[in-house]
Amino acid sequence: MRKKIIMFVCRGNIHRSVVAEICLKQELKKLGLNKKIKVISRGIQGCCNTAMPKYTNLTQYETEWSLTKPILKKLGVDLSEIAKHIAMPVTKKDVQEASIIYAMELTVLGKSNNVLSNSLSIQFPRYSSKMHFFGEIEESGEELLDCGGSEDQKLHLLVNERIVHAIRKNVQQIINLI
Repeated sequence: MRKKIIMFVCRGNIHRSVVAEICLKQELKKLGLNKKIKVISRGIQGCCNTAMPKYTNLTQYETEWSLTKPILKKLGVDLSEIAKHIAMPVTKKDVQEASIIYAMELTVLGKSNNVLSNSLSIQFPRYSSKMHFFGEIEESGEELLDCGGSEDQKLHLLVNERIVHAIRKNVQQIINLI
């Protein structure tokens, strides 16, 4: 039996999608499902002639990391996995193989007024049925803001808490959709 794949996608695959990936992997391991379900994360930067992020992972962004590291540590997110992560742009193969895809914001999904040429729905319209907005997991419908470049500690706290709490609270719902 082929592993089911859950993919999280944000802009750069530096922060939000990575935290979601690591958190869900931790939850699946607790449930003994880590051998049946694979979790990956990707970004839309680097697609459609757009530039890749400046650095390969969150630990290399000094301000963001200094604000986020204590939050993730307190939330119990595996910091060593953050350090090992390498940002990757989403590919057609990723989208084809994924059982379900969660975009961390509507702009990434391509369902906002600010449609990006590299959004998921523009790049991969054929696979829109498996694409979802992360806000559906937590049932808020609210955007999950990008912390990139922000020195606002409250924003970093809010974004990371929302990701972690949404996944932990709704892990069974996520699994049931694949």
